[in-house]
Amino acid sequence: MPYSARAAQQRRIAAEALPYFDMGDAAYQLLKHGTTTTFRVVSLAEQRYVLRLQPHSRMPLAVVQSEVRWLSDIAVHTPLQVPVPLPAMNGDLSVLLPPTPEHEAQIATCFIWIPGRYKQRLTIRDAELIGRNLAILHAYSSTYKPSASFQRWPFDRSTFRENAAVLEQVDTTMLSAAAIELVHTAIRFVQYMLAILDTESASYGLIHADTNLTNWLFDADTVALIDFEVCCYGYYVFDIGRLLHELARDQNHGTALMQAFHRGYGQIRPLPPLADPRIQAGILMSLVDIVTWTWTLEPWMQAAWAGKLAERALTQIQQIMAQFQGDVSG
Repeated sequence: MPYSARAAQQRRIAAEALPYFDMGDAAYQLLKHGTTTTFRVVSLAEQRYVLRLQPHSRMPLAVVQSEVRWLSDIAVHTPLQVPVPLPAMNGDLSVLLPPTPEHEAQIATCFIWIPGRYKQRLTIRDAELIGRNLAILHAYSSTYKPSASFQRWPFDRSTFRENAAVLEQVDTTMLSAAAIELVHTAIRFVQYMLAILDTESASYGLIHADTNLTNWLFDADTVALIDFEVCCYGYYVFDIGRLLHELARDQNHGTALMQAFHRGYGQIRPLPPLADPRIQAGILMSLVDIVTWTWTLEPWMQAAWAGKLAERALTQIQQIMAQFQGDVSG
């Protein structure tokens, strides 16, 4: 189905969803359409929200309900700015829209709009602020006691290995044999370091799992973290690694930005030096996850942008693994 047709279909689903939140007359505009679709919503009272639609086949309702419950708790118990879910008219934080002849069942969630913008070029202060806020999230996660009904998947050592198995099916016309072997070498190194992290306390808990820079919104001297859709149980270094490899891409200020992030994080929680193999494993874990994830996407996404994303990740994997040649064998 062409993108325009998919987007039009999602707009019709949004029209079905908004009455559940008492906003049947609200104006709405498509923000992003991919595996998840989001809309900017403006109510008649000129209050702004974000409506998110997720296919039920991809994200079970109980899993989404757990995400929004964690977000609600973060908003109440920490100073962090995160998306706050708006209850539907029946009090639920997420609504299951039944399937129709036109579309499968969807989960609709509405969030209060967070002012701010994504920055392509960060200042030293920005990077330090991100580090501090991520550390606050991890500190809260380390003490968080969810209810018995809480459901988020694990991204532990075995899950990482299972996710990486997708490389066994990748055609060498799409990813060269040398690139595949490079990623396998990185996977072995990450597995070795995760086994060490498993013996350390406070290394694992609920994480955001998608802390890339596009999910940080800046407004004056504050920053908000958005898009908790894939939050899960995982290693804190994965969240850290995802940010560090993005900061490193700044050709002029990458090192200074990474150091500022480290300084900000360390104000709240201890963090090993940037060159520590545990931190480097977190970066590699994120890069490998990006490569493997891109090959699970629909062909149109791969053609549009995923191929370039994987190529960039492979370049960074190669640079990091050059530092650890021979450290891990077999």
